[in-house]
Parts: sequence; structure tokens; C-alpha cells
Amino acid sequence: MPSVLASTLTIALTTSLLIGCAGKQLTILSEPVQPVPLNTPQVRELDLNQIEWFVVTPENIEEVFGKLADQRKDVVLFALTDDGYKAMSLNFAQIRELLAQQQAIIKAYKEYYNRTQEAIDNQREDYNKKLEDTIKSKKTDTGGFNLNFLNMFKKE
Repeated sequence: MPSVLASTLTIALTTSLLIGCAGKQLTILSEPVQPVPLNTPQVRELDLNQIEWFVVTPENIEEVFGKLADQRKDVVLFALTDDGYKAMSLNFAQIRELLAQQQAIIKAYKEYYNRTQEAIDNQREDYNKKLEDTIKSKKTDTGGFNLNFLNMFKKE
């Protein structure tokens, strides 16, 4: 007997809950996402030192050594062959290419972040507008109950 009574009460309670909710409109608002700041380090400007190049050949080696001695410089030369100079030039070209690629990647990340930030701001504005519209529209439906407490959910 208790099981029949419990079943009857459960059915009656469920039915009354469903009937009570049937005429209500449910408004769902999603909360805006807080952006994660993009902190990229500032790249410093290159301030390269001046380099003086000497082309030393068997014909001018004495002249170059004499010029260095007159300037009270140590007569020490770091030399490259013509093939070594070509290799060094190609290496610098590869370094410049890599730097250009890195700059493009950083630029793409900044643009992505800015677009994401703009989308978050737009969503926040939309959320606040929908919240205000909900508060205004429900003032007449609540029988005088004040919904201004919903303003605490506004996002800045």
C-alpha cells in the first residue's frame, strides 16, 4: 500500500511541476569570458657597431700592415677566403629570413589576440544588453517583484 501511495504522490508532484513550468519562458544568458592578456616582450632596436673591412691581397699586404701600425692597432687579421665570405653571406641571409618569419608569426599572434579581444568585448556588450532587456521585460511580468538585483551580473 505505501508503494501505491508513494507512486501516486510522485506522479501528482511531477505533473504539477510540469504544468507550473509550461507557461514560463526560460532566458539563458552566457557569461562573458575574461581575456588573457597577451604579454609579448618589447624588441629592442639594433644598434650595431661599425665594422671596418680591409681587403688584403698579396699586392697590398705591406700597405695594410703599415696602415694598421700607424693607427697603433695590433696587426692581427681574421681572414676569409672568397668561398668563406660567400658562405657567411648565405648564413646571414638565412638569419634574416628566419627573423622575417618570426616577425610574421608575432604579428599573426597579435592580430589574433586583437580579434579575440574584440569578440570578447562584443559578447560582453551583447550579454549586458540582453540582461538589461530581461530586467526591463520582466518588470511587468513579475507582479511588482523588483529584478534590479540582476544588475550585479553586468560585466564591465
